[in-house]
Amino acid sequence: MFATAVVLLARLVEGRTRRVALTLAIAHGVAFVLVGLFHGMADAPGYSLAIHVGGAAVGILCANTVAIMAGSLRSLELPTAYRVFSIAVGVLGLLSEALAGMSARTAGVFERGGVYSWLLWSVVTGAALLARYVRAPAVMENVPV
Repeated sequence: MFATAVVLLARLVEGRTRRVALTLAIAHGVAFVLVGLFHGMADAPGYSLAIHVGGAAVGILCANTVAIMAGSLRSLELPTAYRVFSIAVGVLGLLSEALAGMSARTAGVFERGGVYSWLLWSVVTGAALLARYVRAPAVMENVPV
């Protein structure tokens, strides 16, 4: 769903930025299909775990990069608070993912941080888009319609 949303929102930008957003969205989508198809359990075949971990890394990297991109594009004329939030949550997600490789005991916690960051960004972005299009109720001669 994230990949589909980014593809649909890519209409808001042009040129190279649109191509980068579309590439990140497609890579994210393919990566998480691979994560779903190949299990990451220790008793799974070696190639299965490698594909699962590789797909997760690519998907997480792409999603957090999209969040950073959204915050850094001044042309979208987004509120400053949203832009700062987008960049911060994307950077924290990437940092968390980088820390996942430091220790096997804490890898799961940091991997969750890399995933929850872009999930949080998705929810906030969706809510912001919905709030933007909520209109005041129509009134005709002081009578609600």
